[in-house]
Amino acid sequence: MTQGTRIAALLAALFVCACSTAEDNFTKDRQPIACRESVPVCSTFASCILDDGLYTSGDFAQGASKRVIVRTTVPSDIQVDLFFSTEGSPGLDTEIAWYETGCSDRKSQSSGGTDIFSEAGADRIWSRTQTVYEAGDHLVEVFSDAQAQYLLRITVKAVQ
Repeated sequence: MTQGTRIAALLAALFVCACSTAEDNFTKDRQPIACRESVPVCSTFASCILDDGLYTSGDFAQGASKRVIVRTTVPSDIQVDLFFSTEGSPGLDTEIAWYETGCSDRKSQSSGGTDIFSEAGADRIWSRTQTVYEAGDHLVEVFSDAQAQYLLRITVKAVQ
């Protein structure tokens, strides 16, 4: 490779990096899924099965919630990330609930009345993580009275 070719390749790489958006960074290496199914779980229905390779979108219009299934094979930390593509009112209550397999136990984390958009910061990502201990299908539910459109991704990491 000649010096000129190397410089051109470096400039091209820098151009690509400079043009990526916050949304591109959030969805990097993941595929979109419509999440419009009715998958039975915990005496209710989830809209899809979400894993580390996927993301979906949603809208918190009028207190809407999003229910997804996350599968684990060992005790795991399930991280839920919301990327706010539009921000209206931050509302007063944003909550994420994680259920053990068969809904034997429910754990939740809330915004505690704080401004979720301010907490999300410049990268517009609001995150919460919870450990689940049973292998299997876990219902994860996201609820908010905020006015926002968002992207949702899940990251699962085995607990050591």
